[in-house]
Amino acid sequence: MARSADPTLPSRRSCARVRSSPIYAFLKSAAPGVVGSEAIKWNFTQFLVDKTGQALKRYGSVDTPEKIAHDIEAAL
Repeated sequence: MARSADPTLPSRRSCARVRSSPIYAFLKSAAPGVVGSEAIKWNFTQFLVDKTGQALKRYGSVDTPEKIAHDIEAAL
């Protein structure tokens, strides 16, 4: 089955606590980090979201695509 994706990127959004965009507010609460923290460390926190928009898992900035490939494949 062929898959395609729209390469259009959204405009720059804030993920800071006070002025967080709605998408980051949702992701931070749906997939909290270490010890339940909603804070985003650095700019490269990654979220795995399924096709219905449900946040499945959160990854740190050092997690490579190879490291999270199993989770991505399981979500497909």
